[in-house]
Amino acid sequence: MYYPQPQPPPSIPQGHRHCPRCTYPLEVRVQNDVTIDACRRCGGSFLDLGKAGRVVGEDADPHKWPKEVFARPPGPSWLRCPAGHGPMWSFVLGWEGRYVEIDGCGVCRGLWLDANEAEVLGSVTSQAKAESTRPGASKGTAAMVGLYLVQLATMMPVEVYNPVKRRPWLVYGLILSLIALFFIEMIFIAGVGPTVLQYTALVPVRLERGYVHTLITHAFMHGSIFHIAGNLYFLWIFGDNVEDRLGRLRFSILYLTAAVVGGLAHWIGNLHGTTPMVGASGAIAGLMGAYLVLFPRVKVWVVFFFVQFKLRAIWYLLVWLGMQFLLIFDKSSNVAWLAHVGGFAAGAALAFAMKGKGAPPPALAPPR
Repeated sequence: MYYPQPQPPPSIPQGHRHCPRCTYPLEVRVQNDVTIDACRRCGGSFLDLGKAGRVVGEDADPHKWPKEVFARPPGPSWLRCPAGHGPMWSFVLGWEGRYVEIDGCGVCRGLWLDANEAEVLGSVTSQAKAESTRPGASKGTAAMVGLYLVQLATMMPVEVYNPVKRRPWLVYGLILSLIALFFIEMIFIAGVGPTVLQYTALVPVRLERGYVHTLITHAFMHGSIFHIAGNLYFLWIFGDNVEDRLGRLRFSILYLTAAVVGGLAHWIGNLHGTTPMVGASGAIAGLMGAYLVLFPRVKVWVVFFFVQFKLRAIWYLLVWLGMQFLLIFDKSSNVAWLAHVGGFAAGAALAFAMKGKGAPPPALAPPR
């Protein structure tokens, strides 16, 4: 005998729903051109089927949650579906120490998000997806292979996932300024000769004679197209997040201080020297030191011995710092490694002192 399956109750339409947590009537609001139900009292919101990806982010769509983000199997929730479909299910998602508990309806597939959970959900799901996606994969196979070959040839790192919340205008301005100054520098060298660098480059013997301004000006000059290209890449990779975390004023103080300390470290190691030193490497090394302090758990893609793999930023940067000391034994190297070390140390110290103010809230505790 055929027994008909019980039909779920009809959905309660928007405008007549109540908050499952505090029972207040839910208001219908428009967010990112999508209507959602929001509670004015507790700040929670209910997203109907398909709206999570459009409101929170593409990776927040439950259909795209990778199995790796589930901190525990789904279990019954004590919250009831605002659309009238009975008790919901509890999903605990987590990644890299951040956890969020999402309640979802098994009938209408709607999601309930408590206040501030949308940001954590977007971060957890986006980071989990980025962890499994190789650099350049989103642009196609050709881009992925091309980026791999570039990394193989240069050993440049690629961030796995570390988005910024605001545009890094100072980093943009620095990049444009350094490019413009490089071309002006090349024009002057072509017309006057390399002696023009004696007034802007850091020459230890001239610094001892009072050319103190070169502690700053040397950081805005570069010796070749490859020199500036490498510096700009590291400025872009590490600078935007440091500016985002510290703010423009503290970023500027850190950048210029690292340039000065890097210049002083080079001078101490080359007293009475006559060889000019140019480049933003010391200042950018300061940003790398700050990155180590502020984002030690962020991962970067690297290529070593033809193998592409992920490495925490703290280990990559410490290895990079160690390689600077190895340059002591390379007598033919013209790399100002002391400027790198001095700038790195200054940036790390300043970031440690500055990070307390405006630091992000701590990660949620893991579920028991």
